Amino acid sequence: MAELAVRNARANLVADMCVHNFVSSSDAAENLKALKAKSSWQREDFIKDGGWTTIAGINDPVANAADTCADHLLNMKELPAPAVTDS
Repeated sequence: MAELAVRNARANLVADMCVHNFVSSSDAAENLKALKAKSSWQREDFIKDGGWTTIAGINDPVANAADTCADHLLNMKELPAPAVTDS
């Protein structure tokens, strides 16, 4: 049970980072439209190929992270507004 909890926690953490990376990209709205156009079995590859689940220090794919990320993105009502930074 502990091993399953660790795997789930890791997948959720990477999925949360994936969502952040996805919505922070300059073309997030276009990517979200493309994600929505994909079939359910294509979404994992779309997320992985986009590099949004790539996390420094983690060499191997994290099971369920891309699917969880896609689910979170598809459930968003709208993308968050981009952060404004002072120059």
